[in-house]
Amino acid sequence: MYTIIIVDDETIERKVLRKLIFSLHLDIQVIGEAANGEEAVRQCIEKQPDIVIMDIRMPIIDGIKASMMIREKCKKTHVIISSAYSDYEYMMGAIDLGVDRYLLKPYDNETLRSALTHSLIQINAEQQKKKDKQALSAKLNFALPLVENQFVNSAINGTLSKSDYLEYFSLLNVDLSNGVVLAFRLKTNEDTYQEEQKRVNVKFKNIFHQIYGEMHKHFSCALAIADSNCIVAIASIKEIRDDYSVRTFIFKVANSICADIEQLFSSKIQVGISEIYKGISGLIAAYEQVYHSLNVSDNSGFITECKNKIQDVCMVDRYPVQKEKNMLFAIKSGDKKLYQQCIDELFEWFQSVNPLLDFPIIGKVYMSALISNIQKLIVNKLDLTQEYDILHIDVFDKMESIADILKLKDMIDHTVYRMMEALGSDELDRTNRLIMDAEKYISNFYFEEITLDDLAGSALLSPQYFSKLFKEKTGETFIKYLKKTRMEKTNELLENSELPAVDICYLVGYHDPDYFFKVYKNYYSMTPSEYRKKVKNI
Repeated sequence: MYTIIIVDDETIERKVLRKLIFSLHLDIQVIGEAANGEEAVRQCIEKQPDIVIMDIRMPIIDGIKASMMIREKCKKTHVIISSAYSDYEYMMGAIDLGVDRYLLKPYDNETLRSALTHSLIQINAEQQKKKDKQALSAKLNFALPLVENQFVNSAINGTLSKSDYLEYFSLLNVDLSNGVVLAFRLKTNEDTYQEEQKRVNVKFKNIFHQIYGEMHKHFSCALAIADSNCIVAIASIKEIRDDYSVRTFIFKVANSICADIEQLFSSKIQVGISEIYKGISGLIAAYEQVYHSLNVSDNSGFITECKNKIQDVCMVDRYPVQKEKNMLFAIKSGDKKLYQQCIDELFEWFQSVNPLLDFPIIGKVYMSALISNIQKLIVNKLDLTQEYDILHIDVFDKMESIADILKLKDMIDHTVYRMMEALGSDELDRTNRLIMDAEKYISNFYFEEITLDDLAGSALLSPQYFSKLFKEKTGETFIKYLKKTRMEKTNELLENSELPAVDICYLVGYHDPDYFFKVYKNYYSMTPSEYRKKVKNI
């Protein structure tokens, strides 16, 4: 049985419509009536009907506004608009809103039957789609470990095409194009007897399930048993904004997993962790790094013997992350004094940790990320007609002693002062550049989720101060500027394409068509359809 609420300010109209619906024998039950838009919204929120048939001209809240509110609050409710007025503006508003049908009074039984049947077909299709999705989800959840195993083994063996990757990403519901590869190897005695080996195999499978659960608890990832004693995990890092926190977190999770394995199974595990790879092509190289790290004596750059406590991980919290952020800000803003203070303190830290572990793993991790951030500044800010040696530095290959550290610092100092000279150091120019970068980012990525915190963070400023600068330079708040950009892009698509307005909604960064139409109407005092007809002289 389907449910419907009738909304009309005329009592007699509601009674007539109730009888008409009953006479059509469509398995529809009237569960409510409302005499105004406000009451209609309240009843729909309370009763969640399948269908609402709504008169346009009503007191308190008219049918268009009430329908908009109902579509927002009651996602599964379908709306049919009726009116005694052949009013073009109202009709277009209803169509843009996405109602099922627009009925012009007076209408006969067959017209009403057609409208209701149309809504029922849509409702059934939506319900079936939901059931199919749930059934597919249940099957995938059951088969997920198998799909992961197949993907990981194929990926590390290099047998997947780009389309294969995308298909797996869709099946696994995770984007692994950016991430980290981890390999967990169980230390076993190769000379164990056959019966003992069977017990080891059973234990290894239990260890796999333990690692599988812990990795999925912390990451979007895929795992597989790569050989008789090695488990490979590919963990997604979709947005790499802060290399340090990502690396720190991975080290801590790996350390915790190893401690649990030793406690639960009395087994020791070697762990290899790759650098952060970017792009599908980097995944295989990252695995090769990990594989190499588990098969060389020094295991340079990776966690190896994981016990209850890894000294490298314990040192993570002592790294002066804020000093590096301040240093990057100083480079961007041309503040030589602040830069020199920060870089000196950072390299004091690198030198201080060197004697402890002969330039430990975590030192290389942080130094590699430091170099990477400077490289990003060069690529993003400068004309690359000039050569910069730092673009080619490989920390893991080159940094083995304090002498290497000091040489690297000299290279960084030389590079940074060249950057500052190229960028200029005038305060007004610095501020203008920051805002111009923000405007450029909005122009290029208006269709994504952009927040003030994101832009402020990229400029290494507090959101409050960045917001103040942004308004001073553009004359608009960040929210208004983003809305203006999206509205302008909407009009470009309306002018230059035949895409439906509901599709354009998603292309310009909105995820709720109802909200998008409301924003557009408030901004331009017309609907997207009206604008398209206006500019195309339809």
